[in-house]
Amino acid sequence: MSFLKQNLIALATSILLLAMGAAHAQPASDHWAFQRPIQHPPPEISDLSWPTGAIDHFVLAGLDRNGYSPAPDADRYTMIRRLSLDLIGLPPTLAEVEAFVQDQQFPAR
Repeated sequence: MSFLKQNLIALATSILLLAMGAAHAQPASDHWAFQRPIQHPPPEISDLSWPTGAIDHFVLAGLDRNGYSPAPDADRYTMIRRLSLDLIGLPPTLAEVEAFVQDQQFPAR
């Protein structure tokens, strides 16, 4: 079977499967992705000093509900390591660590 014929068969199969799925799909207006978001008020929490943003109220409420408390803030050495590993997948160099630790312009949390 030729390359072109195989691709045409694959394309026709894909179109048929999509058409079959569309027959069973919900109308677009009922789908959750098309619903207008609802803004919920922040929940009651146990420690008003911990949240620094609106989402933190929801996080702390979930922790409270499960009997957990937030971990203490990380020191600047731990923070630069986490950031570097998350952003580029490699640990920071010693020069990057020292530069981050010495730069007190922005609080690390």
